[in-house]
Amino acid sequence: MDEFNRFFRENSQWLWVIAFLGVVYGIRLIRILTTHQQKMAQILSQNQSQQGSLNAPDLESMRRDLEVLKATVNQQTVLLDSIANQQRELLQAVRTPQLPEQKVSL
Repeated sequence: MDEFNRFFRENSQWLWVIAFLGVVYGIRLIRILTTHQQKMAQILSQNQSQQGSLNAPDLESMRRDLEVLKATVNQQTVLLDSIANQQRELLQAVRTPQLPEQKVSL
């Protein structure tokens, strides 16, 4: 503890200068960061207001695209069901072969 007190007494001028500079530059840094944060908030606010007005046509376009996609999916679902039914019929025909009719002569 004695070493600390002696060091502080011997270098007190420099420690006060360092503390003063820390406060001065700290205040400036906080001011710069606050100004930057305010500008970013303004930019984000402006972007959100511009996007709100531009999204109406884009939203309608996306709705049309979604309807087309739904119709395509439905059409492909029906087609896949049809193909599955044809496969079932073919598999059933292969599993139960029909014997050729024999003519019985009397």
